[in-house]
Amino acid sequence: NGVIEDVAINDAILHGIALNNFTGDWQFNRNDIVRSGFDGMQLQNNTAPTSVLSFEDNNVRLNGRDGIGLTNYDAAEITFDNNITDANGRDGVRLVNFLNSTGNGTDIQFLSHTSRNNIENGLHVNGGDGNREFLNSLITGNVANGIRIQNWTNTNPTDRTLISSFNGGNSTISGNGTGAGAG
Repeated sequence: NGVIEDVAINDAILHGIALNNFTGDWQFNRNDIVRSGFDGMQLQNNTAPTSVLSFEDNNVRLNGRDGIGLTNYDAAEITFDNNITDANGRDGVRLVNFLNSTGNGTDIQFLSHTSRNNIENGLHVNGGDGNREFLNSLITGNVANGIRIQNWTNTNPTDRTLISSFNGGNSTISGNGTGAGAG
């Protein structure tokens, strides 16, 4: 388990924050990560299917590759709440290769998330099973897709994919090159 919060990282050679081969619950709160050579935050090889990962109030922008990237991950729940992932060299947020070792899937929520002007996708989710929610988000001006979803299933009949607004909020997904929110 761990908490990384209130950290400012500028001009890191590789990743601003990197975790590899980790387990447990992790929180990333109020971090400001700018101009890392690769990813602002890179989490790889989380092998704990009960993990809860939380990203809240982070400002991750102008990084060489992804703002926030998860690769080879397993978790029960992942929440992105009120983050900004703007103007990154590939994706604002990139989730690739969900392991699903227990077959229970994962719940992924993007709440009040802002992802603008990334070279590829605002939000890219490739591989997974379970609930996905994109609520009250601002996803604009990304060169490729606003939201790109690949290889995702909703095995449990109660799972869903929801792109919407809630509690009087607003979602704007527009002005992206292709896909969800093009034009």
